[in-house]
Amino acid sequence: MNATIGQLALSDLETRFKVKEQLEADLPPKINSQDIIFPSSNLLGIPDLLIDHQCDELILPCLPCGKTALKKQEGCLHFYVDDYRFDPSFWAKPDKVLTSKVTAIIEPNYTLTLDSPLSWVVWCTYKKRWLARYWQKHGYNIVVDLNVPTEFAPISLLGVPIGWKSYATRAYSTRIESLFNEHKLAVQHAQSEDIFFLVYGGGKTVWSICKEYGWLWLASEESRAKGEIYG
Repeated sequence: MNATIGQLALSDLETRFKVKEQLEADLPPKINSQDIIFPSSNLLGIPDLLIDHQCDELILPCLPCGKTALKKQEGCLHFYVDDYRFDPSFWAKPDKVLTSKVTAIIEPNYTLTLDSPLSWVVWCTYKKRWLARYWQKHGYNIVVDLNVPTEFAPISLLGVPIGWKSYATRAYSTRIESLFNEHKLAVQHAQSEDIFFLVYGGGKTVWSICKEYGWLWLASEESRAKGEIYG
């Protein structure tokens, strides 16, 4: 009797292990950002983007991270939001994006100021470019984020191939000069006037500038909430 009970218990345990192994086999592998090092052509080791996986059109809806559940999100994903909405969660779990239906992603925009230590600028640049390169690996088209103090351009563009033509920035009505500097930087790096240049936010002042120069413009969530969307 005891032997029978023992055999049943052992059989049940073996079955549970088999089920567990099968379930684990069906799950995608857990990837940690520190486990993968991508090719880099710079001394800091910031990953090089693949030039054949860049976005050349505005794909709607283009929504900010956290606006809707990832698994329901389509179109384009951007990160012009407070850093806590995406960091450290996406850095710790870059595969989160794979649950979405988006096809294009604007690089994460980490908050930097002129007071930021260079070491922090390098680290934030590494993270945003690593994530972009990782998502390229899974077939997503990338837009390079330019919303960084112009003084840090030599660092912020590391890993972006010369000739890259897809860029985006977060604009402000009080920083118009920065917007023009960012467009100039994009044209210089692309070595062409024919670029994809998306401007997010900035209200009617920035909208007017984008309309005049033929740049793509996207209303910020704050403007949308107020009904301030211009044609």
